[in-house]
Amino acid sequence: MSMQQRIESTLGLLQPEHLQVLDESHMHSRGLQTHFKAVVVSRQFEGLNRVKRHQKVYGTLGELMGEF
Repeated sequence: MSMQQRIESTLGLLQPEHLQVLDESHMHSRGLQTHFKAVVVSRQFEGLNRVKRHQKVYGTLGELMGEF
């Protein structure tokens, strides 16, 4: 399973209404899966400010964050 697929699968735990994960590694380190952009729309973010939303995403990704 690619890193992008692992990220998508893990972020699925947030039960997103919309999820888009883009591999932007080509703009940084060619051939390495090291840079990703995620757009997540989830009801779990309702009432949370931007920082708390980011913390929830990073918390969900957990140890996976250290792998890319």
